[in-house]
Amino acid sequence: MGTAAEKKQLFPVSMVSVRIIKANIIPSGISLFPSNCYVTLHLPTASPEKFRTRTMKNSDKPVWNETFYFRIQTEIKNILQLEVCSTNLTDKDDVLFVIFFDLEKVRPGTTALELFSLKPEKEDCPHAYESLEVEFKLAETSGPLEQLISNGVLVARELSILEVKVKKEENEKLLKAKKNVVLTMRESYEGTQKTSEDVDSFCFHCIKSWGPVLKANIQSISCEEKNDSGHALILPLKLLPVGQQVKVTLPVLEGGALELYLKSTES
Repeated sequence: MGTAAEKKQLFPVSMVSVRIIKANIIPSGISLFPSNCYVTLHLPTASPEKFRTRTMKNSDKPVWNETFYFRIQTEIKNILQLEVCSTNLTDKDDVLFVIFFDLEKVRPGTTALELFSLKPEKEDCPHAYESLEVEFKLAETSGPLEQLISNGVLVARELSILEVKVKKEENEKLLKAKKNVVLTMRESYEGTQKTSEDVDSFCFHCIKSWGPVLKANIQSISCEEKNDSGHALILPLKLLPVGQQVKVTLPVLEGGALELYLKSTES
């Protein structure tokens, strides 16, 4: 329940594009071959996912020119994490260097070209050090405004909360057939959840402005394959009435249907 000190306001959502252009990689003394490099991007205020470029093989001066898009709220702090990595066949990939960039430095309607370098400030030869060249563009979107709640110090964003319930007896039938229900909301904190002998109720939490989508399927318990195109149910949360329980059916391969009970709330 809100206090008198809390203020609710609506703000536009912006779109930032991040173009990974190229890098300069200095080979290590123990490596006899050029690097196989890629770049990862993580912006936790826009998505829980980590994105990555393709791998450029055998190049110490890789050029990607790949663009990634993020919907951001400029009224909060947005720190983009970039990691330049090199593939390693014998162990986990090597992180060559990490960059943290405050997107507040990118002004709306402008293009910002940044050269991130490990070069000390007093050095005059930038090409002797690792570097990454990135282009940023920021623009407001025409979509719905986002409501923020603030007490003058802290800022909170609206959450979408989805409760999902599978009937106990139907879940038991599936488990006897060595199958379970797999529920995925990529935009949520929980990500993917599955029914089991002790679990038939779930809860997902997500930033409302991220436009969360529930995906559901029935698969064999032994199947670990991830296939985004094979979901029997794909449901954007914005289509659900807030505060009301809704029954939806999930098709079963044998021609039947499984009932899911959904309730969407906001906080």
